[in-house]
Amino acid sequence: MNANPSGNQRSAAASNPTPPAPAGDAPLGGGATAAPTGRCEKSRASGRGWFPRAGWLTVLLGVAAVLAACRTHYQKQPAPIDPQTAVDFRPGWQVGKRYLQRYETATTMAFAKAGMAAVSGPSNSRTLDVGISVLEKLANGGFDVDVEIVRFRAEHALGPRGAFVFDSGTDPAKDSPDPHNALYRRLGGARIRCVTDRHGRIERLTLGRELHAFLNSARPIGGEGLLRTLLSEETFGEVLGLVGTLPERPLKSGEYWSVSRLQTTGPPVPMMLASSRLRIDQTNTLTGFANHEGRHCAVVEGAGTISPETDGGARAGWQSVVKGKTSGKFWFDLRRGVFSESTFNRELTRKTNIDRTDRSSVTTEISRLKLLEVRDLSAEEYARLVPTVAPTAVAKNPPTPPGANRSIVVPLPAIAVPDVPVDLRPKWRVGKRYLQHTETVQEGESTISDIPQSTKQESTQSQDHWITVVKEHADGGHELELEFVAQKIESKMGGRPMVSFDSTSAATTDRTNSMAAALRNLMGLKVHYLTDTNGRIASVIGAQELRSRLTASVSPQTKAILGPVLYEENLKRIVTLADSLPNHPVKVGDSWPLRRDGAMAQMGIIQTDTINTFTGWEEHNQRHCAVIAFTGTVTNKSRVASAMVTMGIENGKVAGKSWFDPASGMVVDSVSEQEMTIRIISAGRDIANRMKSRVSVKITENGAIPPAN
Repeated sequence: MNANPSGNQRSAAASNPTPPAPAGDAPLGGGATAAPTGRCEKSRASGRGWFPRAGWLTVLLGVAAVLAACRTHYQKQPAPIDPQTAVDFRPGWQVGKRYLQRYETATTMAFAKAGMAAVSGPSNSRTLDVGISVLEKLANGGFDVDVEIVRFRAEHALGPRGAFVFDSGTDPAKDSPDPHNALYRRLGGARIRCVTDRHGRIERLTLGRELHAFLNSARPIGGEGLLRTLLSEETFGEVLGLVGTLPERPLKSGEYWSVSRLQTTGPPVPMMLASSRLRIDQTNTLTGFANHEGRHCAVVEGAGTISPETDGGARAGWQSVVKGKTSGKFWFDLRRGVFSESTFNRELTRKTNIDRTDRSSVTTEISRLKLLEVRDLSAEEYARLVPTVAPTAVAKNPPTPPGANRSIVVPLPAIAVPDVPVDLRPKWRVGKRYLQHTETVQEGESTISDIPQSTKQESTQSQDHWITVVKEHADGGHELELEFVAQKIESKMGGRPMVSFDSTSAATTDRTNSMAAALRNLMGLKVHYLTDTNGRIASVIGAQELRSRLTASVSPQTKAILGPVLYEENLKRIVTLADSLPNHPVKVGDSWPLRRDGAMAQMGIIQTDTINTFTGWEEHNQRHCAVIAFTGTVTNKSRVASAMVTMGIENGKVAGKSWFDPASGMVVDSVSEQEMTIRIISAGRDIANRMKSRVSVKITENGAIPPAN
């Protein structure tokens, strides 16, 4: 489905809610309507509850460091939409906001001559990331927006002539000598100014100087011609979010509307400089409402036909017969008033007689639009863009800078649909690589029964691990690879340094610090995990070998402390976050219990019991996340006792909060706080070590760690 610049729509009341079936409206590929290929924005893991792991220092002190607590915000949630309630689909762009969207297309062609077998023709794919800054809401209800090309990627397979690949996000110094590279580099930061009507259809499209220069220097064939079509006024509505396809009146579930539009295409033979104008007639049906990637969306499915309006080949003496079909689906975010995601397929068959020779071609195109991010424009950005607001044919309200008393720039509460179950199970995707960054801050105070003065302890620790999804097994589980990347520890007791280690520094003191030498042996080590069908860690491969390597050259005292770090249960705690997710769909307000065990040096088995609750939705680090709050207790499941020493945990408790991103299928952030008292009875002495710790775990795809909140 595409933008409708001409504004030619035909609404249909739902006296008969079943839409008329246009000729040739069968779904592409002979199957069902195209399903979305991606998920709405923005990972992870199978982990172990809200108790990510016992940090190395926590192990040294004999305490299970657990996941994190943070205040929980409860917001009033809007009621779910009744299917019989009419919904207004008018675009809801907000002045002062910037919307980052990704538009992707993939096109393939096949050719045949009379009496000859079909052959594959050129194929291409394009990805365009655009930032849409909404500058004004006009007096007629339309919008004045500035569109910036943030990133452009293209790949053209030209058969025997090879292929061309370009990505504006790469280093220009590494570009090949192909002249297309220099041409496409000029697109970075290029701008387009658009004026729309109140239904989101484009009324005026003005290219910036960069794009004018680009198009004036580009030949209308190959990659340049494809980009000309992409930036034409007829198709640019797709990049802006398909808003031109929205109905002009409120609709109920089951009702439909029709859209007609024109599109210019390339010539029937790629290298011939002629083009055709096609008419696309499509019927769209509001099929219902769904929670799509954590957003409450209206679901629309469409199908239609493609027919020629004009044929550029006729000017060259060709006789052509053109027909096609289109089908797809989109999700309209009811809170933001914009498209959350769409995916559409088009298939076009052209039969042409050139020089009395029958030729045919079949072009298949898959297009997808996805909303990646919404943020506020800074005052500097707004001031830079507003002076260039030039369209004068449409009356406008005076510009209002961000921060003025305008309700539409006030952040809206996150939406939740209490009666719509959401699947919060982790989604491990083969080939993906994630960076897990963990920070632990710990404070403690020790008292001894026969010593009046207490001793204070403090420590900080950070760890980085790469987690790679290696493969998927037949039973639905996955194999993961964990790599130890970096670690830093600083601890003091009574104000005196006790442990200091940084894996990124030189190993000059390792010979006199056996613990540092052992920890450095960890860096670069890899551990393999197996998950169950719910994405939770089921087992660890090679834990014993890893323990042997770590402790091979350390003193017995250090070995006794560090050895348990690599017990299988403790290795599981490193990949910890997904284990706290429910193994079934849940609604806002639902709770589920979790129990986890871990081995601790000289303390036996530590048991953590938590109650986890799905409390609602939040915008967190530019992701729309499900929020899970948890609280529980930490106790000794079993104790290690000897004739001389008895150790145990008293008054252990943990609480925290985690954010699950449905778009990536992972818990992307978690914070928790833990309190406990470790009591030691030794040689008639009663030693109490009261401890507090705070743990933060962030997981990001490809390693970009977001800033701390």
